[in-house]
Amino acid sequence: MNYKFKIWLTVFVFLVVSQSCYSKGVNGGYPCAACTVFVGIIKQLAGIHNKPLTLDKFCNYLPEQYYELCKILFNTWGASIIEKLRQRQTPDVVCYSLGICRVDHGQTFCHLFPEPKTGMARAIDKSRLKAKVHTFFHWSLVQSLPSLCNLPGIRRVCDSLNLFKKNLDPSIDLDKDKYSTVQVLRGSVWRGMDCNDFDDSIYPGRKPLNDDIERDSNCNGIYGIDTDNGYPYETSLCEGTDQRGIIYIGDSVGAHFHIPSSWLTPAEMFPGVFENVSFVLANEFDWPHLSFATGYMDSNSLSHANMDSLYWRLHSRNRCNHRDYQNLSFNGANTSTIIHCIKSISRSQTTDYPAIVFYASMGNDVCLSYMESPADWISKETYKQNVVRTLDELDLILPTNSHVILVGLVNGSSIYPSMAHRLHPIGQLYGDVTYLDTYKWLNCMQIGPCFGWMNENETWREATTKKALELTNVLRDLPSTYSARSFKLYFLENPISKAIKMWKENGGETWQLSEPVDSLHPTQVQ
Repeated sequence: MNYKFKIWLTVFVFLVVSQSCYSKGVNGGYPCAACTVFVGIIKQLAGIHNKPLTLDKFCNYLPEQYYELCKILFNTWGASIIEKLRQRQTPDVVCYSLGICRVDHGQTFCHLFPEPKTGMARAIDKSRLKAKVHTFFHWSLVQSLPSLCNLPGIRRVCDSLNLFKKNLDPSIDLDKDKYSTVQVLRGSVWRGMDCNDFDDSIYPGRKPLNDDIERDSNCNGIYGIDTDNGYPYETSLCEGTDQRGIIYIGDSVGAHFHIPSSWLTPAEMFPGVFENVSFVLANEFDWPHLSFATGYMDSNSLSHANMDSLYWRLHSRNRCNHRDYQNLSFNGANTSTIIHCIKSISRSQTTDYPAIVFYASMGNDVCLSYMESPADWISKETYKQNVVRTLDELDLILPTNSHVILVGLVNGSSIYPSMAHRLHPIGQLYGDVTYLDTYKWLNCMQIGPCFGWMNENETWREATTKKALELTNVLRDLPSTYSARSFKLYFLENPISKAIKMWKENGGETWQLSEPVDSLHPTQVQ
């Protein structure tokens, strides 16, 4: 087979699988959003550097391993995009005219950047008529194909891509003890690093084998015999210290979802800005090693001077707990989906130390991508059933004398008033895109991170706050009615509202505590 044809075929299959396996929302959904942001960045970069539009130069910003793929995609759509931008078309119009964005039945045009004076429909028609460059693929062809995920062979690819929705085990784990020596793909940035990936009896959090006289069986760095007194170091240093690990079960807040603002701020872009993109993609845009739950690395990756997290505080109190952490958070987690991931916890009731477990699905039970009516929300009865089912599973896994803490839902009512009218990073250069513009755009495509709170409709925002309080009260009442054999159950009020209050009392502003790209998640850089 011709080498060039192989490349085109690979790109085509990649695009089709992406479209068919990850289609969500309306009017093109995520592919449309990605196209609009990408074209918007390219247009601004050309203006900043005051050079003719050359889309392929964007590839120079990417790491070497992505350069060739970037060039292939440039050859696919680049010339057409350049021509359209030279005609002063908006990024929204460009992506609609390419067929990546569309208008589904019963929907209207969605736009991130200011709408053309002639209107979206007329501007798109004009763009298509003026086009002189035809791409090798037209996205509408990709969208018209039946879902390839239903075909033999391709289905396996799709199942692999969706693995994290059902399984949070490390992808690289030779001895299958649920710990890894590799950081990414649910590896050691998510749970303590395995110190022997060829022996499933050696892993963080276990009680020592033979007092760890000859080897470090629990990976806390302590083994051998103290020659001064003849006692094993594990005994003299750790016995009676009430060792226990920390397990955090939650959503993207606990995983520390974060998109670097420099990735969407053309004025801050420079060659190498995407240097760590492989690491970010392999961890699903999450940074658990920097999170408030299980963080252990300072943001500058050089010291622990500013590090603070639940795990780090437990580690500081008792260093025998070294590496005994597990972060089972994932993007989009809610009480319904968490149930299926509990078996990814590594804990034995017979061989391991007790654990402190935080159950913190902070928002996704009220933060839906799109809603027709309040009836779309989960009922408090179903919500309670989901939580109880999870607690029942934990009771079968956790060692005796463990603790489980239910964390209340976040109150996101401050997001809209503090962020809506501020400029979004992608709109800072020309002052043309606010956070409200992004809310409207994402909600229009039904892919927003939180339809209720990130909404210009005050009624929706108030109803979302009320629903969050209703579900929080379900958690608040459970410790008095639920009984477990292996753990004690507690309730903790969500601390974010208190943190905002303290921040403001010390002279800060609420918007400073929000992630600059998505504005939904709390930032952890202050």
